[in-house]
Amino acid sequence: MIFSQALAYADFCLDVQTSRPWCRHLIPSIYAWVQRQYWDVGFLRYWTIRNLPLFLLAIPMLLTLCRSSIWAMSLSKAEGPLFSTMSASLLTRLALPQGLLAVLGFTNYHVQIINRICSGYPLWYWYIACQIVGDCCEPRSKKTPGWGFVVQGMVMYAIVQAALYGSFLPPP
Repeated sequence: MIFSQALAYADFCLDVQTSRPWCRHLIPSIYAWVQRQYWDVGFLRYWTIRNLPLFLLAIPMLLTLCRSSIWAMSLSKAEGPLFSTMSASLLTRLALPQGLLAVLGFTNYHVQIINRICSGYPLWYWYIACQIVGDCCEPRSKKTPGWGFVVQGMVMYAIVQAALYGSFLPPP
């Protein structure tokens, strides 16, 4: 990333007469400028009426990411034979970046990408599995109905996304 930024700086910023606006920033970043200029990325900039359907597509995933992060943080404070300092630390290290991703996805990113990039975060899979099995290491842990539909939806979404990628079309 540093190399590509340096290359862009050398190409667009060294000649003062043709210098681009992003060259004068405290930390010049062509990536941040292109994101803001052409893709309208920034704090609450994506919140428009025309993007409402994209928010509706992303809400289930955003809620799952937030809920599973809160769940993991509450489990990291649990005591018992299943939890050591290491497992509490692991849950926290998984929960914090995932929660941050959900918050930034809702406020700063193109919200529809949350459905694609969340697949790299293992915590929410663990949360859904615990909800289906009902063994979540929580005091009031019971099998939660309805999560089977979530798994079916995830599988259908993965099939549709794979077909669209295979056809060189953007996923929903």
